[in-house]
Amino acid sequence: MKLIYFFPLLFLTFSCAENGVSDEINTIPNSQNDTIESIIDTIKPTEKIQAEKKSAPTINYDSPAQQFLANHFKPFFVEDFNKLDNKIYSITSSEELKSYENELEDFINQFRIHSILKDKREAIFMNYYEFVDSFNVIKPACFEECTFFGFTINKEALVSLSKEVGNEHDIEYLELLTLSEKDLSSVNQEEGQMSILGNNKSLKFLQNTFKAVQEDDINTEKIKLLRLNYINAMKMEMYENNTFDVLKEVDEIYAQNSLLKNEKKLVKAAKEYINSCKGCQFDCIEGGCTW
Repeated sequence: MKLIYFFPLLFLTFSCAENGVSDEINTIPNSQNDTIESIIDTIKPTEKIQAEKKSAPTINYDSPAQQFLANHFKPFFVEDFNKLDNKIYSITSSEELKSYENELEDFINQFRIHSILKDKREAIFMNYYEFVDSFNVIKPACFEECTFFGFTINKEALVSLSKEVGNEHDIEYLELLTLSEKDLSSVNQEEGQMSILGNNKSLKFLQNTFKAVQEDDINTEKIKLLRLNYINAMKMEMYENNTFDVLKEVDEIYAQNSLLKNEKKLVKAAKEYINSCKGCQFDCIEGGCTW
């Protein structure tokens, strides 16, 4: 019997975004000196790699991390969790890696809050953060100002694995995914979500990934979704930086020739929103903003 878990509020850029992604594109900038390689380490194209399977470490069920799972979750869930988390040691090819990513995505997206024992729901928030780095690839996390508990994926672990068994495109995408999550950490934080506009990270990411979204590659649509994450994060109630720097970056993004047609419309709407927003707070990184 296939076990199904559901967790509706978890964001994953692996999954489909609500925003439609247009196939229409603009012309490549005449001088596009920055490419993906200026964001990530230069990686040589690889042939299919077949790595040796590694032996998964024996699970110590008396460890604090395993006791955390046992105390808060039902036995069948703990069994599935450990099996999937340890599967990373058996991946030996790019094809297996992609399949593993999909399994992780399904597991996390289908996680159900009622898989937690009813009398433990509040207690789980008290110490889950102690075990964020205790597992191989699945990380406990909380969302929506810590009103919901769930799991996320250790992207660094997948990046390391992709360098052993993946190809150039797999590595590039996972590196970009990791970078975007770091850039947008203030947008995705548990409370006090803030736009990063004004530090030019959004501008740089959009410039440096424009060439990639014009390629007919298996990861092209995923990179488009990463770009939309940056663009959607332009419309928020709080901004890390001052009004001048925020609008300056929006103007530069809009003026550049590195936006898809649908992206240009969204950036224009973001600028109009910022200019007309009465309750927006700016320069929050310096303090003074109310949550």
